[in-house]
Formats: sequence, C-alpha cells, structure tokens
Amino acid sequence: MVYKSKSKVIVFLTLGLFFHNCQISLRLYRPFPQESFYAQLASFPQIKIQTPKDQVEIFAKLDHNFQSEKMIQNEYGNWKTIFDKEFTLRKHRYPALIGMGGEITIQEFELISEDTCPKNKISVKLKASIRVGKNKPSEFLYTDSKETYLSNCTFVGSTLTLIPLLVYFPYMGFQGNREDQLNQLGRNSFRNFFEFLEFESGGDPSKPDPKPTERPEEIDPKLKEILEEL
Repeated sequence: MVYKSKSKVIVFLTLGLFFHNCQISLRLYRPFPQESFYAQLASFPQIKIQTPKDQVEIFAKLDHNFQSEKMIQNEYGNWKTIFDKEFTLRKHRYPALIGMGGEITIQEFELISEDTCPKNKISVKLKASIRVGKNKPSEFLYTDSKETYLSNCTFVGSTLTLIPLLVYFPYMGFQGNREDQLNQLGRNSFRNFFEFLEFESGGDPSKPDPKPTERPEEIDPKLKEILEEL
C-alpha cells in the first residue's frame, strides 16, 4: 500500500510538472499601442540582417529543476520576420535606414528561465550592431533580469502542503507566471532596441504615426463574376 501511495505521488508530481511547463509559449514582438493592420509584409533588400548561424530563429531556453533543458521558439517568427513587420508598419520612423540602406547585426540574444531551488531567475541579453548607410556602426546592449520563487522546486513543495491555496497561486497571480515574465522581458528588450534603431535612423518619435490602414475587403468570387458580367 505504501509503495502504491508513493507511486501515485510520483505520477501526480510528474504530471503536475509537465502541465506546469508544457504550456509556455514565446510571443516576442515590439509592443506598440494602436497597432496598424497590414495585408502582407514588404521586403527591404537594402537592409542587410545578420545573425549568428545558431540564432537565425528566436528562442528562449528553459532550464528548470527535475526537467531536461528545453528550447522554445518564438511564435511570431524569426529575426527577418520581426524586422520586415516593423519596417512595413512604421517605415516613416526609419527614414535614413530605409532610404540609404544599412546593416543590422544581431550579435547575441539570450532569454533564459533558470531554476535555482527555491528561486527562478529570468534574464535577457540583446547585443547588436547597427550601421546606417555608410556611417560608422553603433553598438547596442540591453540586459535585464527578474528573480522570483516560481520554480519547479517551489511548485513540487507546494503540492505536498496547503501552500498552493494560501501562498503559491496568489503569489503567481501577483508576479505573473514564467511565461508572462519571459515574454515581458523579451518584449522590453525589443522595445528598447527599436527605439535605439529609430534614433540611429533619424526618426522623430514625437511625430504622430499615420492612421491605421484597414485591411482591403475581399470580394466573394461569385459576386465578382456577376459584377463583371453587368
């Protein structure tokens, strides 16, 4: 009976850890109020985007207690997609870069969630080099981190006591779960980077953005045939 009870506890904790981590989704982009619509992304061949071979895609690393190291991919696309979207929506903010061309080199990007029982530390580092036209390259570096008690170690301990009801879940509601924190720190790094890029490209943040453009309405094919016959 004792053996069966222990087996049930192990299974419960294993499933708990699985569901506690498997739903983490990485959604990194430049947070921007009143985002404009766009039908499709434009291409900007005059701007060269370079990344290390192992960082063409955007990843976050999860290094949590009781689980193997895991990499999760950005659901909003790789670096090229992020830049194409930004320049498509806000090209007026990058007049020199789009006008004269240039080069953006992502030298290093690290977004890590690491457990050190009983704590969890989420850290981000974005290092890049920007060259507008034939000007000298400008260096960008952004780092930040956040430490909480939202670790697998704390989660396992909380499942064996009344802590989940009294402390753990209210604490998680206040701090945000690890997915929230990963995305928040990642987006903060993107926001600071693009603001720096605007400055280097001669953009004027005080200038109002154009009004959002609506997606073109698609005409039903059958209705289109009828209209063409009239």
